Amino acid sequence: MKKQHFMKVCMVIGFFVYFMAWIQKFIMTLDIPISFSTGEARAVYATLFISAGLLICAAFVMERKQSRYVLIAIVGALLVLNCSTYKTGMNAEYFTPAYAQLILSFILHNLLVIAGTTTFLIQKRRALKSDEFDYA
Repeated sequence: MKKQHFMKVCMVIGFFVYFMAWIQKFIMTLDIPISFSTGEARAVYATLFISAGLLICAAFVMERKQSRYVLIAIVGALLVLNCSTYKTGMNAEYFTPAYAQLILSFILHNLLVIAGTTTFLIQKRRALKSDEFDYA
């Protein structure tokens, strides 16, 4: 029961922190003629790193593989959304290397969470076949 509670808390806080990072990015890029500083971008990177850590921690604690599939589906939908945002903004006049790096950090965050969750799924499948390792 404690594992499930911990997993739910990690999921909620992880998605909340991701939403906060998205709001930070939105506010930074809202007024594009005024360029954002490196410190502001680093704050978004740190927020995304915390979010990724919480979501991967939640994926590690999840006991059912269906829950991990749902996490992969949600993060995959966010990945598609961020890729479309990147592709849409490519021909805009405000598309600078700094803006591209800020958008790519969201894409890489989603890929990191998907890779971490998939790794746990593969480990669990191998453990069930060999009956040697059970972390859940």
